[in-house]
Amino acid sequence: MKKLPLLMFILFFITCPALLCAAPRTVTITWTKSDTTDVQGYKVYYADNNAMINKTWCNDCSDPIENPANTFTITCYNVEIKDNQPYYFTIAALMNDNSESTSNPTEKTYIVSHPTPSTAVQDFKIIIQGENITPSVISNYAINFQPTDASVPDSYIADSGLEFNTQSGYGWTVLPGNVVVDRNSSKSPDQRYDTLVRVMNSLATWEITVPNGNFEVTVCMGDPVYPVGEQNVQVEGVPIIQGESISSSVLWISKTKVVEVVDGRITLTFDNSGDLGKICWIEIQNLVY
Repeated sequence: MKKLPLLMFILFFITCPALLCAAPRTVTITWTKSDTTDVQGYKVYYADNNAMINKTWCNDCSDPIENPANTFTITCYNVEIKDNQPYYFTIAALMNDNSESTSNPTEKTYIVSHPTPSTAVQDFKIIIQGENITPSVISNYAINFQPTDASVPDSYIADSGLEFNTQSGYGWTVLPGNVVVDRNSSKSPDQRYDTLVRVMNSLATWEITVPNGNFEVTVCMGDPVYPVGEQNVQVEGVPIIQGESISSSVLWISKTKVVEVVDGRITLTFDNSGDLGKICWIEIQNLVY
């Protein structure tokens, strides 16, 4: 079954008059429509902690309404929320086999997060008691570079060396050479390190659509079976891994860089990598100051 990790995390601060505190409220959430293949509906949960411990299912909700401009709206009634209390709201896709698509809650506060860009969950609006609340936005992404038939690590989505797709919001705007491998090596600590895309084109470019802002980007390059080659990767034109070689003693190299995005995309380039660039995974976290 096609995986559709659709999950959003919304944390907002609510104020209310004393008499209304802890009273049932109506919460309306709007989000951008995504790929709905194998999805039979959506479920809304909320909790007063970012670990979603003892989360509550909002079972008194309207059916999602598909609006113009590719948006969905869902309204939940009798939601018990207290004065001056942060809350996390989670929307999960209910799949045709009755499983629920999930990913790890964010540890940030006062944010909207959509850690899986394949869902294209964007432009959240929360309406409570008629007041429109717009939280700060954070977007977390985790991409594993792997063959299409390899298992996908938890909380990651797969990139198999295909062209950039506007629906998924990520991919290669200049193809790497499309050599994608799963090593199945006992040396790999987990699946993220065992799969990779071999960058055979020094002009290869990979991009992902993100909100403008400051991002912490971590890139891992390496190969557990054929650890050879100088690795060179740039993010937003700034070197993140530069002139470092993998070897039998250094199977993987991972580095982190903070960059500012002003054009709505994070761009990876591989200048000077030639046909020896080997990218395993990338993690991206929006920084809210």
